[in-house]
Amino acid sequence: MKETVTTATKAFILTAKMKAFIAFFSLLLVGGGLYVLADPAGQSIVTAKDPYTLDIQNRAQTINNAVLGVIDAHKTQPAYKFRTTCEDAVFLIRKKNLEAEQENLKLTPEQRALNVKYKAFLHEAYIVVDDCYNGKQADLAAMNKAKVALY
Repeated sequence: MKETVTTATKAFILTAKMKAFIAFFSLLLVGGGLYVLADPAGQSIVTAKDPYTLDIQNRAQTINNAVLGVIDAHKTQPAYKFRTTCEDAVFLIRKKNLEAEQENLKLTPEQRALNVKYKAFLHEAYIVVDDCYNGKQADLAAMNKAKVALY
């Protein structure tokens, strides 16, 4: 009987130690968070952008990478692979344009204005890819100007 009491006591002490350990680290975590919040010198005033604006900028960067990939492929890939690369980029641009059209109904007026600028960027990206596909020299000036309008 004495051994079972000792085993139960050991289990109780072990459980109590674990609870104390968890409580200590919880207080440490909360205290550290409060310290960071209370330190005005360490905080900077940064205005957070609208999540939709960040999403549009990320989408534009994806399209920009696809267009630059087409321009790079024009120099390095054989003709049949280059045409496939162009078609993939055009598919991506059209898909993003369709997505932008579909979400237009759910947007606020400010977001709609950004969406219009994004669709203009997509149009310019399509023109660049189409020029590359047809063997013309790619002119990125209009596309880059439309991309800057998104920022």
